[in-house]
Amino acid sequence: MNAPVSFTPKRFRAQATLALHHPTLQAALARAADGFIGKRAKAIAAVPEFEAWRARAARRKDELIAEMDTLLERFAGEVHRQGGEVHFAATAEEARAIVLRLCQQARARVITKGKSMVAEEIGLNAALEEAGFTLVETDLGEYIVQLAKEPPSHIIAPAVHKTKEEIIRLFTHAHGRAPGESVGEIVTEARRVLREKFFAAEVGITGANFLVAETGQTVIVTNEGNGDLTQTLARTHIVVSSIEKVVETLEDVSLFLRLLARSATGQDSETYTTYSCGPRRAGDRDGPEAFHVVIVDNGRRRMRDGPFREMLRCIRCGACMNHCPVYGAIGGHAYGWVYPGPMGSVLTPQFVGLDVAYDLPNACTLNGRCAEVCPVKIPLPQLLRRLRHEQHRAGIRPVLEGRMLQLWRALALRPRWYHLAERLGVRLLAALSGKKQRLRRLPGAWGWTDVRDLPAPAGRTFLELWQAKAGQKGAEAVSSLAQESQSRKTPPSSLANTPAQTTKQTHTPIAIPSSLAERANSDATTLNPRDALIACWCERWQARGGTVERLATRAEIPAAVARWCAEVGAHTPTHASATLLALPWPEGWALTCDAANIDTITAVSEAYAGIAEVGSLMFLSAPEHPTTHRFVPDDQVVVLPAERIVAAFEDGWALLRHELGKGLNDWRDRLPRTVNFVAGPSRTGDVEQTIQLGAHGPRRVHVIVVG
Repeated sequence: MNAPVSFTPKRFRAQATLALHHPTLQAALARAADGFIGKRAKAIAAVPEFEAWRARAARRKDELIAEMDTLLERFAGEVHRQGGEVHFAATAEEARAIVLRLCQQARARVITKGKSMVAEEIGLNAALEEAGFTLVETDLGEYIVQLAKEPPSHIIAPAVHKTKEEIIRLFTHAHGRAPGESVGEIVTEARRVLREKFFAAEVGITGANFLVAETGQTVIVTNEGNGDLTQTLARTHIVVSSIEKVVETLEDVSLFLRLLARSATGQDSETYTTYSCGPRRAGDRDGPEAFHVVIVDNGRRRMRDGPFREMLRCIRCGACMNHCPVYGAIGGHAYGWVYPGPMGSVLTPQFVGLDVAYDLPNACTLNGRCAEVCPVKIPLPQLLRRLRHEQHRAGIRPVLEGRMLQLWRALALRPRWYHLAERLGVRLLAALSGKKQRLRRLPGAWGWTDVRDLPAPAGRTFLELWQAKAGQKGAEAVSSLAQESQSRKTPPSSLANTPAQTTKQTHTPIAIPSSLAERANSDATTLNPRDALIACWCERWQARGGTVERLATRAEIPAAVARWCAEVGAHTPTHASATLLALPWPEGWALTCDAANIDTITAVSEAYAGIAEVGSLMFLSAPEHPTTHRFVPDDQVVVLPAERIVAAFEDGWALLRHELGKGLNDWRDRLPRTVNFVAGPSRTGDVEQTIQLGAHGPRRVHVIVVG
């Protein structure tokens, strides 16, 4: 294949020019923008609470950043209590060295890796490959760009710039055979190849969306299930994350999850949300034998203590770049480093230097859309303006640019000359545009008109148009508006002397979002509250591509499983939770509770609870419930007791705390190695934004609600 593709922030302008003239890339970007923006808008419109969640999340993030060091110490203590190890790395070099040492100690040859932007940031892949390890990216998008020897171009859709035809060529060359021409065939081929890698790997590396100080758990969210297979099947699990990912409680995670999926992919929830802590427990049939968390600083404490502190709120959803006109025109590679789009334009200078990333803060129209859609309300335009000011103070602006700004300043300080120049300019441009009122070429703006026409002004300045429409002079209008604005700022006399009050932000668990409550109670005349909640869960589960039926008793389960397998053509189950083995299964069925293996095609599992808020299943790892049963098979049947369907994530955690805490001083002494939330079959959209079920986890998931 070709040599690895290299990009750098220093070559932003050249890289952006190439991107603008790349027809395949332009088509891919247009397709991606339509998908991301539309799905987010639809998901948020269905949740009236979204803006309140944003405000609450921004406040909570600021509190967590302030408490970061204390929370990190607490997190490390909890990980140690669960049998894991935490390693702190001040720099990227230290982090790479720690991971390399852990892989050598594990005698690894094959390493599987889930998506991790921090791993990209510290240059981990190149270091592992240079050390002689066979590294395999397991997220489909990451696997595609690994084959292409390119970096990711988007933080949640790494191969968004690749067309189906390009992916087929990459697979054909790497696998020695053509995968077929449909998206389904491409995904099936990736599943076949990567399944062997999952089972061969000695070390699995994942990132972490959150680090929970309360429990010592790391949290990952995926749609494909690759992260769970990576961390479950390898002997050693290494988590690579960064210091700002730490949160205090499980309720904090629930709040941020409500924002993350809707902002990133337009879903209520990602398909898989997994909480992990420590190695396998005594009696567990699967899971890693060693658990390590590498937590990277790499300049983040410096950010915390400086003017760019708000950037540490970022939860890596990608919404800012999805709505950015600049990113939409040039894609991610043009930015030249790990983080593209508006977030990257702020972050990259913090990591590589403002002189190296000079163009990035200036590659922005300051339209403000990124701040409007950010789920944690990061004021990105303000931060970008701050970087521009720092460039000016540091004297690193190009000479010509500095002189142009001086000229503009001189005009702006002389209103009569400024308005004269403005009137002459708009009239000249209007005359040059002719009847089409568009300019194909404009001296001094070649970068703009090289790839698009410039709409010509109307021939009059905005001030002239405003004056004509308002029927009054501009000065009078400004005076009137100023007076009105001032009157609004003057408080009523009854409040003028009221002292300002501040209250400490509390974090009461959300029992159930109001929109969900309305849905659950919509049939109150015919359903009792419990049945309404069950109906709500079933509706949302089916919307995610799963199927469901309801039975009266557990004795009916075997016949229902046999009937479903026959109807869809699924293989006879070979694996089941231990809690189900005593049921009267059909003659000839030989079910085991052993860990699933590469040949396991169908399994039957029992869920701990159901979460009506998003239509997800809650599973606990235990000797009776192997984790591999819910990620390895092609088909999965799940038994869900009806009485264990609860409204929201917080209710599921409250149930677990209560039941694990019986007879103990601390419920965390019985905390399972993993808690999985599963919202439907495995899925991916990494091939031309086309949703395809069955990326790495089960293709079909059928739920039997009992009771």
